[in-house]
Amino acid sequence: MGRVVAIQVLFAFDLQYKNNRARQLIADAWMIRALLENKVDDLVMLLEKSEDNKSSTYFINVLESAGWTVLPWDFAKKQPLFMEFILEEREVFYERIAKVYA
Repeated sequence: MGRVVAIQVLFAFDLQYKNNRARQLIADAWMIRALLENKVDDLVMLLEKSEDNKSSTYFINVLESAGWTVLPWDFAKKQPLFMEFILEEREVFYERIAKVYA
């Protein structure tokens, strides 16, 4: 049996509201994990960057600390990172991505 993944998409956001939005998404993560009948292995946040192509590192760190795996909305690419996440073993994916950012 495969992994059970809960997905949320966050389109362009106004950074002035990021703290309130982060709190809402942390609550979403808690409710998804607590209320779903079936165990959720991964919480994935697909993030579309704003028009100026900036995203808040703090905002992403807060989401990741709440249990979200934050991935870009990059479906224009031949192999979106999200699809790699779904198709690879979880541990292999995280090890590979960690090497990219090391």
